[in-house]
Amino acid sequence: MKSYPTAWQRKVLWSALTALAIAFLAALSIAVIYRVGEVLAFLQPLLIPVAVAGILSYLLEPVVEKLTGFGVRRTKAVLYVFALILVPFVGICFWVVPEIAPKPPVRPRRSQLYRREPRLDNENHQVLAGALWGCSVYPGGGRLPPAVAPEPAGQNMGIPQP
Repeated sequence: MKSYPTAWQRKVLWSALTALAIAFLAALSIAVIYRVGEVLAFLQPLLIPVAVAGILSYLLEPVVEKLTGFGVRRTKAVLYVFALILVPFVGICFWVVPEIAPKPPVRPRRSQLYRREPRLDNENHQVLAGALWGCSVYPGGGRLPPAVAPEPAGQNMGIPQP
């Protein structure tokens, strides 16, 4: 009787098992890369400043070395380079930010608010006074001046227009 599996069958089985292991390792690698990408995306707000700091320190190292070559201690050289970068940046911020910041609305002075004339519907007051007391609310008696039409809500709001 023949022994099973034959040599050819053993070769095919090992090839299939090897292919299955390679496919599993490829899927595992893709899953690990995907998870590492998710973790890096989550930590991006923390990692970007660290990366920028690393790049800046790499680029500014020759300047610090040059200053230490002139006899300045390394700590002072680093502080000088830091100040050399920080002072113009702060100056630009003080110059640009007020230009792009939204301006607050112009508020009228308190005295301008009190100068407004009252906007009462005088005709309604005349009818009410005439019905109740048989008189006029106008100080001089007689007819009331025509009612002043109120402004639509939210348009001028007491702010003098140029």
